Amino acid sequence: MLILLLHQWLPFDNALAALYPGEGVPKPLEEYDAGSRWGTPSMLSCLDGLYLLDPFYQACQEGLPSGL
Repeated sequence: MLILLLHQWLPFDNALAALYPGEGVPKPLEEYDAGSRWGTPSMLSCLDGLYLLDPFYQACQEGLPSGL
């Protein structure tokens, strides 16, 4: 719901709201994907391992304080 509300103000192709647990794979809370040009939904690629390169994920793994 939040992603769709934001999309009304600022159009974008895809978005992902995820929970980064202390250990393990991020858990998607909400996602939006307008369609990928390469045939594979980009959010699936992200959750398949690209999240390891995400600076927010890396910050959580390094033990930085919580927050936005």
